Amino acid sequence: MDITIRPDLILFEPIARRLKLSPYHKGILSRLNIFTVKDLLFHLPNSVQSRRFFETIQDLKTFYSDPKNISIKAGIVGEVVVHETTKVNHIPTRVVVKDATGGMEIIFFHIKPSYLLTKLPVGRRFAFGGAINTYLGRIHMVQPDVILDPLQKSTLDGNDRIYGLTKGLSQNFFRKIMPSIIGALPNIPEWDDATVKDHNWPNWTIAIKSLHTADSDMDLAPTTPARQRLAYDEFLAHQVSMILIKQAYHRAAGIPKLCQGALVQKALELIPFKLTNAQVMALNQTLDDLKDTHQMHRLIQGDVGSGKTIVALLAMLHTVESGFQATLLAPTDILARQHFATIKPMCDQLGVEIRLFTGRDKTKERRINNEDLQSGKIQIAVGTHALIQETIQFQNLGLTVIDEQHKFGVAQRAALSEKGHFIDTLFMSATPIPRTIVLARYGDLDVSIIGEKPPGRKDIKTLVMPVTKEAELIASLDRSINTGNQIYWVCPLIEESEVLDLTASEDRYKQLCEALPHRRIGMVHGRMKGPEKDAVMAEFKQGNLDILVATTVIEVGVDVPKATVMVIEHAERFGLAQLHQLRGRIGRNDQESTCILLYAPNPTEIAQSRLKIMRETNDGFKIAEEDLKLRGGGEVASTRQSGFPDYIFGDPFEHRQLMELAYNNATKLLKENPDLSGITGDAVRLLLKLYNRDDTLRYVRSG
Repeated sequence: MDITIRPDLILFEPIARRLKLSPYHKGILSRLNIFTVKDLLFHLPNSVQSRRFFETIQDLKTFYSDPKNISIKAGIVGEVVVHETTKVNHIPTRVVVKDATGGMEIIFFHIKPSYLLTKLPVGRRFAFGGAINTYLGRIHMVQPDVILDPLQKSTLDGNDRIYGLTKGLSQNFFRKIMPSIIGALPNIPEWDDATVKDHNWPNWTIAIKSLHTADSDMDLAPTTPARQRLAYDEFLAHQVSMILIKQAYHRAAGIPKLCQGALVQKALELIPFKLTNAQVMALNQTLDDLKDTHQMHRLIQGDVGSGKTIVALLAMLHTVESGFQATLLAPTDILARQHFATIKPMCDQLGVEIRLFTGRDKTKERRINNEDLQSGKIQIAVGTHALIQETIQFQNLGLTVIDEQHKFGVAQRAALSEKGHFIDTLFMSATPIPRTIVLARYGDLDVSIIGEKPPGRKDIKTLVMPVTKEAELIASLDRSINTGNQIYWVCPLIEESEVLDLTASEDRYKQLCEALPHRRIGMVHGRMKGPEKDAVMAEFKQGNLDILVATTVIEVGVDVPKATVMVIEHAERFGLAQLHQLRGRIGRNDQESTCILLYAPNPTEIAQSRLKIMRETNDGFKIAEEDLKLRGGGEVASTRQSGFPDYIFGDPFEHRQLMELAYNNATKLLKENPDLSGITGDAVRLLLKLYNRDDTLRYVRSG
């Protein structure tokens, strides 16, 4: 059979069978998620280590007498002269080798002397390869990574690819097996020949080979043609799979939510402000989805304070008027209660029954709520993970709204979707995310962006201040309280940490109480019990506290309009996204608000850049883009949390243009060849299998 037609004969062959590995080595490789030849190829070297072979020991000593050469590994042939051992534990064994020009020591750690005597008998010649070290003017080879027959000495000259290891595995293992794997690679058909030619990229086989035969770290860089080619392929596989899922969503049967829109209209009349153009667009897109005969899977993305919740409420009201129940799921108890407190007054005015479900509900209250939910008396349910429990049953759930959806796992979201039939789903995210990350993470969803704030909201003034001015700051805060302002003081940790040297919230609370004994000061942190935390937050919201010392438990969802000042201590330790989320807790009315970023001495360059960006802009989307530049895609917007793909070759920052290209080409490909037929279709199917996306092939239309 032609291997070009069936590359899976090699690429997807079990690695243990291909290399005739022992069960021991099979088990070790499994710890690195290496099960097939393809998995081994996708286990890339991290760096390249130079190695030089020396014909004589004297040549080696001369070369390493220059300290700048010490980073280069050596290869040498020598005859074993003597084993210098000791009975003292933890003392290394020294094996002296010689040639015609002199001798040198080779040092072994954690190896039994008896074993070494068997493997390196006196009088035998061996080729040794390893790192060189100098001590008291003497040159040693330390723990050689290669010991060969002298006839194989030529393999000790050149470059070593350094692979990630696990216990029981050595670089020598990869050095032995990679040549046979690389040499057997087939040429596989192109899935996007035009793009490869336009960029003058190598074919897939040459690209993957070049990374495993790299001669320098530069050959592994994201900018090389091979790496770009493979990154594009990875992005293309992801985008094709996301579009297939989205198409399946659009084809999936749904129940249209049809009504006169009276509840939505009444709610709009009750709202004391006019929706922004962006809110109107997001609302119209959502209502159109609800009226459609296919299920909705839409994400509403907006900056803090942009008004996503009112759009979600209007969508729930439309659902209720259409004869269905709706639910709003929040990741934390505080946020669920905040949502409930925000939307309940309007629901009461509209005659819509709304209840709160949390893990802290009392047994009798929980039983009554469950019964009323199952009977249909409750029309909107707001809650936390408590809504996912098996005991919770809806009569006719039609819409699920999931806030901060990245904080819920796939299994949790699936459990909620099983609470009814043909349920529409609306996701909300208050974390501004660059388009590159949106494509990577939310490619299977329709996306609405609310990019403007409600009218009357003023930008938050941000000041950057060294911690040495703390006394002046506290005096200034005291004067600010006289004018009616309430203040958040945010601390990064709950208790003292010798490692991070961050001020504890408990200590800060005591210090502020001592400095401002005439002020009402409260404190909340993550270790407080729910009722205790709620009580303090309620006091602050009602204006009974002047200052609230808090940890990052107030990062998302807490809404206290009268709080107009925030101090963030050790701001240099926070990421941009978190700083922006925290700052979003103030500026929630038409009053001028101020955020003070306190930093410790000698902040890093990146920390200084973050503080500068925060001072210059309030635009969450711009901040997210700058965060992407500073840190790369792996850390932005909590991208390592549930649902974000872990790329092998691609980097959403370094290769952001390739992500956009992959999205456009995947869209065009599936439009022109929706059933993935023919030679190109077969190649795309192989692409999906290579990048573990072939489970989405079940969504391909047939015929």
